Amino acid sequence: MIREYKSFRPCYVFDLSQTEGDPLPSLTTRLEAGVEDYEKLKEVLISISPVPVSFEEVPGSANGFYSPTEMRIVVQEGMPELQTIKTMLHEIAHATYGHGSKEDKWDKQSKEIQAESTAFWVAGMLGLDTGDYSFGYITGWSKDREVSELKENLELIKNTANELVTKIDEKLVELETKQEMPEESETQISVKKKSR
Repeated sequence: MIREYKSFRPCYVFDLSQTEGDPLPSLTTRLEAGVEDYEKLKEVLISISPVPVSFEEVPGSANGFYSPTEMRIVVQEGMPELQTIKTMLHEIAHATYGHGSKEDKWDKQSKEIQAESTAFWVAGMLGLDTGDYSFGYITGWSKDREVSELKENLELIKNTANELVTKIDEKLVELETKQEMPEESETQISVKKKSR
């Protein structure tokens, strides 16, 4: 009778930031472009987020994260504008889906596919192209997935993206209305002064 024994042995593990040499190949390309009305869009995304958003130093190579236990989103500070907006959309999608909650039934791969697909879809509807990053990211997480599983997510992604875009559009209209209101008030005040 032959017996097999399984064992483990300690070994050294390094974070990528602790290594030297040529960069490792990546499926994603960092988004370096600027965004028209960047500050306004950032403000709108913060306002529609289901949880508070902060900009901080994120350890490791992540661009941001959603913490369901702390109920907050953290985005890496100092990134280019398009990468920041795309990351915000990705993390807001995680929060919107309720990933990490007690009701969450999705595995890690599905969560990442849902969040990034939603971010890509919303960005596209806002006239922003995040394909250089999103396609590689989704491809990486879709590896070994059945087409039927991906199709199952499609309706959910579409509905969530539409919901987020509707909220964004409403907030943008609200902001524009607020910006126009002071001008109208000043005009009304000056007209009243002149008529006296």
